[in-house]
Amino acid sequence: MDNKSPKRGANPIAGFFKRRNMRYGGTALILTVAVVAAVILINVAFGAIEGSWNLRIDVTSMGVTRFDEQTYQIVGELDQPVYIYAVLPAGSTSASVIQVDEVLKKYASINGNVRVEYLDPVK
Repeated sequence: MDNKSPKRGANPIAGFFKRRNMRYGGTALILTVAVVAAVILINVAFGAIEGSWNLRIDVTSMGVTRFDEQTYQIVGELDQPVYIYAVLPAGSTSASVIQVDEVLKKYASINGNVRVEYLDPVK
């Protein structure tokens, strides 16, 4: 009998997946999917943390969004609502507008009595 002839009842698809390159390729695919899923989960987790507690790392050269302890103390002790009206152009992507927005969000996250309202100067 010839050893290279297929056996009766052998599944050709199962033989295809038993090949060495398919095993390594399948392992690489599963590993890639797992790494991508882990990165997505980490990104979602950090996004939730940032949204709840406004925890961000200040990477600006001047430390624009870095507050002193005195700022945290003063803003944290506010017992009445404080309204901050920011007159900023809607949809602006300039660096200064983004920095002002970050600072205002940080004030609002320190104390719930700080309320920020944005006003569009064009309107």
